[in-house]
Parts: sequence; C-alpha cells; structure tokens
Amino acid sequence: MLAFSAATILIVAGIVLLAQGGWWRPIAVVGLSVSTALLLLYFNPWYLFILAVNVALVVGIAFMDWPAKTTVGA
Repeated sequence: MLAFSAATILIVAGIVLLAQGGWWRPIAVVGLSVSTALLLLYFNPWYLFILAVNVALVVGIAFMDWPAKTTVGA
C-alpha cells in the first residue's frame, strides 16, 4: 500500500508538472519522502544508490529550487 501511494503521488506530481502547474514541487517532495520511508522500512544495501538519489532530489527540489522555473515553466 505504501509503494502504491508513493507511485501515485509521484505520478500526480509528474502530471501537474506537464500541465505547467506551479504546485508540483511540494507533491514531488511528499512522494519522494514516502518513497524514502519505504526504502528505509525495507532496507537492503542494494537500495543505497536509490536512497541517495531520493535524498538528492528532495534537497534539490525543496531547498535549491531545482530545476529552475524557467527551465520547466512551472
């Protein structure tokens, strides 16, 4: 159920981004946070790379305004 929630939230964030909605960033951060929690819950050393990717995306989207609004249009 948690995996389905994370996937659904991230899909919604992608659809909102494609529709040029400005509120895709908080949705993406929530989806990535749920995904990270799921990976930590079922931790396996094979997940270290994707955990690093999730953390980098959360930091980039939430704190560094990445990607730039002029690049994605929203």
